[in-house]
Amino acid sequence: MPPNQTLSSKPVLGQKKDKTRITVLLGTNAIGTDKLKPWVIGNSKRPRPLSRVNFNHLPVHYRGNPKAWMNSEIFEETF
Repeated sequence: MPPNQTLSSKPVLGQKKDKTRITVLLGTNAIGTDKLKPWVIGNSKRPRPLSRVNFNHLPVHYRGNPKAWMNSEIFEETF
């Protein structure tokens, strides 16, 4: 991850602000006896590090959304 600040007195060229986002949804009942499998929402539908991984074998549910936000479609899928 590139630094947010620099000691240079001039603008640093060639650096873009990192737009990597992730949303995590954790759910349980009030006393904690019934826990949902965590949901992770990232920017891409299939991240490169997970390209050869079977998503059904992950300990989380993963979905891709361009802004990595929870939307109504993903929310309805959780329940």
